[in-house]
Amino acid sequence: MFRKPFLITFLFLLLPLLSYAHPLDVVYSEMFVVDDHINYSIKFSSLHLVSIVGLESVEELNKEEIDVQLIRDYFDENLIISDENRICHSSLKKIILDKNYNINPQSSINIYFNAVCKEKVEYFEISTSLFSNYPYPKILMMDVYYNNETTNFVKNYNEKTFLPVFLEENVFEKQSESKNFVRALNFIKTGIHHIFIGYDHIAFIIGIVIIILSFKQAVKIVTAFTIAHSITLILSALDIIVIQQSIAELIIALSIAYIGFENLYSKKIKKRWAIAFIFGLFHGFGFSAVLKEIGLPKGFEIISLLSFNVGVEIGQLAIVGLIIPMMLYFKKYSWFNSFKSFSSGIIFSLGIFWFITGLFFFF
Repeated sequence: MFRKPFLITFLFLLLPLLSYAHPLDVVYSEMFVVDDHINYSIKFSSLHLVSIVGLESVEELNKEEIDVQLIRDYFDENLIISDENRICHSSLKKIILDKNYNINPQSSINIYFNAVCKEKVEYFEISTSLFSNYPYPKILMMDVYYNNETTNFVKNYNEKTFLPVFLEENVFEKQSESKNFVRALNFIKTGIHHIFIGYDHIAFIIGIVIIILSFKQAVKIVTAFTIAHSITLILSALDIIVIQQSIAELIIALSIAYIGFENLYSKKIKKRWAIAFIFGLFHGFGFSAVLKEIGLPKGFEIISLLSFNVGVEIGQLAIVGLIIPMMLYFKKYSWFNSFKSFSSGIIFSLGIFWFITGLFFFF
């Protein structure tokens, strides 16, 4: 069996990194360029706006009058649009809180701006340090509309991001011919990225396969989990089934704790595929949170949704493809049972930790 003091020390070192189960933050922007004007919107987590205006919770956004000047000053300082080294003057037009804020404390905010440049825009630059105090990886997804054409950008950004945008028609024509493919590829990348920093999903996947006895059993378990989370991912992203996100996160955390506990104390685990399927349904709601945060592009909903799901599966298969051969190979060694117990103890502890931290969002 594992040594408890060592496990506690190990978890203590992990907690700063794992304090959020899946800390992906996506900022989505649309920009409409017409002559010397750039009308643009920015969609991001309402938790950031709570921090900007100095409130304690998302619910207070509906009770308090939002300090528009404070928001305007923040964006003026941290988002600069320029045309040939000349700063375009931006003005805030409106702020819209996501309609589902009351059932999803991690809902989104849409802020709309208008930027006026010195002359007709043919090239512009975006320099941003928005939300630079957020310690986890962020993704900027941006659609630019110009002369009835659209181009798409996806960029990882940290403290400071610079993005040049060329508006020559020939560039847009070349990109528009394959824009469906480019958009699909971007959503696939987002799905892969979400899995690799989705610590809760990784913990669950490791937990359900660490006790496998054969490759056939592993395929059965992973297939059940994949089918289950794909179903609820699609239904949730399309708003066919809506569940309070904080409830889904609590159940996901409990599923991780349960798997770890079962690995530790059940002498013979039966029908692990059924357990993977049941809990996979709730993990699908967790996956859909990313799509709800950025929104599905109009006219591109189904392809975006399916592409994101493909990305999730690619990331999942990469993790499983690494873990399963290792488990099947090392199970012949005498120390492997102790390793399984140690790993399951970590998984159980993480599940309990995420459940407790998730309660703060729920109440």
